[in-house]
Amino acid sequence: MGLRGVGILVVWFVVCLIWVATGFYKSRDTLTVDDYGLLKELEGYSLTVYLDTGGTPTVCYGHTGQDVAVGQPPRSEAQCGLLLEQDAVWASRAVSDLVTVPLNNNQRQALTSFVFNVGRQAFNDSTLLRLLNAGRYDDVPTQLRRWRYDNGLAVQGLINRRNREVNVWLGNG
Repeated sequence: MGLRGVGILVVWFVVCLIWVATGFYKSRDTLTVDDYGLLKELEGYSLTVYLDTGGTPTVCYGHTGQDVAVGQPPRSEAQCGLLLEQDAVWASRAVSDLVTVPLNNNQRQALTSFVFNVGRQAFNDSTLLRLLNAGRYDDVPTQLRRWRYDNGLAVQGLINRRNREVNVWLGNG
């Protein structure tokens, strides 16, 4: 390969790096400051692990998983920020992967918060998603409000969260 061929490869490599670094390869699921703000508002914040209303070990901004256990040392603010970023990305990707109809930013933000809270599989299996993908946008607020139970009991925190998500869905902030 001549010098010109090497130059073309270098340019191609740099373009690819910029493409990945800036997120141009992503679909419409790029997160905004508002997305993180809503999640921070609705999730609360704790550097130490606690049990949520369902008894699930939780830390930072609603982070759960095998890496969270009661009795672990507190997380740093930086660690919590990174966990929020990672969790928000998978929630946003789930919305992009599963929703087949167009969404505006408010609708995407509300659903990302919802999926962050209930998980991808629950969203995938939900009547909410089935109705939305059938184009029944007006049914989404009612469907969101159905998700207010934890272990069979209505939880005021979930009622408040769903009302906030409905307001965001409707464009009422």
